[in-house]
Amino acid sequence: MSIFSQHITAQNQQGTGYPYFVNFTQGLQPQEAYKVATSGVQNDATFTTEGLRLTRNVTNISGGVILADKKFTSDQGIKFEFEYVIYGGNTNGGDGISIFLVDGSIPKDQLNLGYFGGGLGYTFVMRNPRQGGNLEGLRGAYLGIGLDEFGNFKTRFRQGDRTRNGLTDVSIADGRNNVTLRGKRGNQYLSSSEPAGYNGYPLLYSTATNASPSSSNRSVYLNTQTGKHIATQNSTFSQFTMENGGNTIPQNDSDARFRKVYVTLVPNPAGGYNITLEIQHGNVKEKVIDNYYYPTSLKYTENAMQNNQVRTLDTSPFHF
Repeated sequence: MSIFSQHITAQNQQGTGYPYFVNFTQGLQPQEAYKVATSGVQNDATFTTEGLRLTRNVTNISGGVILADKKFTSDQGIKFEFEYVIYGGNTNGGDGISIFLVDGSIPKDQLNLGYFGGGLGYTFVMRNPRQGGNLEGLRGAYLGIGLDEFGNFKTRFRQGDRTRNGLTDVSIADGRNNVTLRGKRGNQYLSSSEPAGYNGYPLLYSTATNASPSSSNRSVYLNTQTGKHIATQNSTFSQFTMENGGNTIPQNDSDARFRKVYVTLVPNPAGGYNITLEIQHGNVKEKVIDNYYYPTSLKYTENAMQNNQVRTLDTSPFHF
């Protein structure tokens, strides 16, 4: 599968150098786009005149960059938007794209990308030493936003002896075509089998864009007081797929395959943020996530190495 991200625009009221625009269609790597190490695979990100190509149509690869030199204060909130293209690939498609916020105090030469495949470069995975051992999640991770074509970003991942926490307690209407939020990295050193950085990243919210708007479980969200997920109806937007389809890049929104994402984080008076995510498909722009509250502390269920253990996670924001 081929993935392109054409450009990113971001605004922050009092952050240095904002509003900010980076163009990924110059065919050259922008100075502020840092190509970081990826866990277990080569970073396949390539800058072309059509956009930032994250991956080629090849299995078991990932790609990504971090805008490590663009920092902003967390008390002002932020808005950002970008166009993306997902097309090609085999009949099973690929995994998807994530965009994330990380701790701005981490030197860029210490940044990384998390687990490839269903982890979308954000989460960790625990695995047997015979399979190469554990793969660390994104360092300094605060919020991961997954455009999850295949659907594995939201789920508890158990494939052979590889595991990662995720959704198990309720079902969602469509396992694929999900927009998913995951939270902050866990830094507790809990045991020799679960070192710091291999816990946390809890599933906060997921919604199925290609499910019927009348589905009773089109969305699931984390009850941050109990650590359990709740399924809910979400009929506020129409039915559409995450991927663009076809085998070319749509040039503007007169093409029904056009996709653009708009994300807003507004500081909440109680701490944390209210998160809104809109997706434009063709010339239709719709709210897919509407004011989801991401607090400064929450409970979640760690069901990777531990069996459904409810933990408290400090989710205070960084200076990004």
